[in-house]
Amino acid sequence: MPQQQSQKNELKWLIPEHPQYERGFKWYLIAAILGTALLVYCVITSNFLFAVIIFLGVLISLFSTFKKPELVEFKLTQNGASIGEIFFPWEKFQSYWTAQEDGLNNLGLDLKNWMKTDLYVPVNKFPMAEVEKFVSKFLKKNPERKEEPLSYLLARKLKI
Repeated sequence: MPQQQSQKNELKWLIPEHPQYERGFKWYLIAAILGTALLVYCVITSNFLFAVIIFLGVLISLFSTFKKPELVEFKLTQNGASIGEIFFPWEKFQSYWTAQEDGLNNLGLDLKNWMKTDLYVPVNKFPMAEVEKFVSKFLKKNPERKEEPLSYLLARKLKI
């Protein structure tokens, strides 16, 4: 399967299913200290449900360290956008924006439902002008958004 493909009716390329961050010894040390402090707090306050949530968070963090993210196909078509098997019709979006992060181009798609996280995907080596030209047929550009969403920024900075 090619890395990227362009046709009149669709644009598609491969993206990682989630970002994977390099975490050093210092990150794990700080996480262990913070996790231990939270577990002590849970015991002191008898909040065992919170302790279970912390334990599950630690397990997920450890497993994600050793599992390399799979590549999934991101596709823009006449009908909408899809990530792997998940499809979003254009009617679910209100606008789009583009941003550069660490020298890489990214496409953001604003969902109308504020309860859901907007789509924010790397464009890889695909020509950004071609992506914008395609998306602009269906959505208007949001000129006020030029940066990655706060949730993505925090996740990237905290390496989670």
